[in-house]
Amino acid sequence: MEEAWYVGVDGQPRGPYDRDAVERMFANGMFDAEALVWREGMPAWASFTEAGLRCSTPPPLPEYASVDWRAPNGSIDVPAGVRPPDLAVEDDGWQDLGPSPWSRYFARYVDTLVVGLALWMIVGFVLEAIDPATLHRVTGVDGLMRNPLFSSIMTFVIVIPVQALLLGLTGTTAGKWLFGVRITRHDGKPIGVMHALTRELEVFLKGVGLGIPIVALITQIVGYRTLVNERQASWDVHRAWVVTHRPPGGVATALFAIGLIIWAGAIIYIKVR
Repeated sequence: MEEAWYVGVDGQPRGPYDRDAVERMFANGMFDAEALVWREGMPAWASFTEAGLRCSTPPPLPEYASVDWRAPNGSIDVPAGVRPPDLAVEDDGWQDLGPSPWSRYFARYVDTLVVGLALWMIVGFVLEAIDPATLHRVTGVDGLMRNPLFSSIMTFVIVIPVQALLLGLTGTTAGKWLFGVRITRHDGKPIGVMHALTRELEVFLKGVGLGIPIVALITQIVGYRTLVNERQASWDVHRAWVVTHRPPGGVATALFAIGLIIWAGAIIYIKVR
C-alpha cells in the first residue's frame, strides 16, 4: 500500500498525501524542514528531516504566493481507520511532548538563581535607601541571608510571583525559553496568571520541597521518576495546560549550552560573593 503522509499546518493535520507530494510541497516552499509530518507506523509527529524525507533547500517564496491546502496534487485515499495523532497544541508552536526532565530541572534553577539574585539586589538597594540597619540584619556578616536554609527558602518564595507573571502572560520564562520548555493551553495561548501561580506554588511544594535542601532532594527524585514513567509531572496531570518542548536541533543545543553556562556562572557568583 502507498504511504499516506500528513503535514501539520496551523495546528491541524493536512492530508493524506503520498511521499512524492510531501517532498514536492517542501521543494516548492510550502513549509520548512521543521514542519511536522506523520505517517501510519510512526509513534508520533516528527519534523520533515527527522522523518527521513528528502530535504533539499526550497527556493524562497515570492511575496504574492499563497498556499491552498485543500486539494494539492498528490492527495490519496486511505482506510477510514487511519488518522494522525492530535497535535499537542493547536498552533505552530513547539509540539514535542517528551518528558525532558533535565531541561525542566535546569530551567527551574536558572530562573530561581538569576531572578532571585536580581530581586535580592533590588531589595538591597531599597533597604539601603530607607533602612540601612535592616539591610545589615538581612545581608550583613551575621545576617539572615547568611543562613543557607533561610536564604534558599526565601529565594524560592520571592521568585514565585515573578515567574507566575511571566509564565501566565507569555507561556514561558527566561530559563524555560533557554532550555526549550513551554507551558500553554491546548490552543497555544498562555495559561493566565492565576493558573501559573497555582502551578508555581505546587512546584514549590511538590517539586523543590519548599526550598529545604534535604526535602528538595527527595521531592526531586520522586518528581524525576514520575516524569520519566508517567511522562507528566504530578502538577501537570489533568490540568488546563500542556507542557511542550522545542524540537531538537542546532538552535536547541546552542541555547541549552548557553543556559548551562548561565546556571554555572550564577552558582559560582553566589559561592564567591
